[in-house]
Amino acid sequence: MTSNNTKKDILFLICNVVIPLLIGAYIYIYISKDSYFGNFVRHFISISTNETKTLFRFLMKNWGGDFLWAYALFFALCFSMYPAGFMIKKSSLYTIACSVFVESLQLIQVDFIKCGTFDVLDIIIELFAVLVGVIVFKSYMYLIRKDNKYE
Repeated sequence: MTSNNTKKDILFLICNVVIPLLIGAYIYIYISKDSYFGNFVRHFISISTNETKTLFRFLMKNWGGDFLWAYALFFALCFSMYPAGFMIKKSSLYTIACSVFVESLQLIQVDFIKCGTFDVLDIIIELFAVLVGVIVFKSYMYLIRKDNKYE
């Protein structure tokens, strides 16, 4: 692997972690009225939420943050395993396990952790995010690197 490919790979992975997290933060602050993160930020900064009722807003409010969180987690795990090579299967399994664990905390309502409400659709959305992450990652490897030896 050349140094140029290494820089491209690291930039690709970091962008696929940071950008979804920033978009998710925007969703929690401006679209979702009842998120802990949004309420925390609005406590310090006077920001009004968007009150328009559209299908897109409904989807983003309920599942956009979960999707982006799982997508960013998948790429963060790929990045953490980068020096040893990309491990798509291991990153996918870790992301799915973490998603199920977080949703389980919401199900049992752990007292010392502020939890939301449990929703099976959250797990399905997070599984879909992992699938999208794998597709994006494999597409990157095929189109940019022309190197599909990482499994």
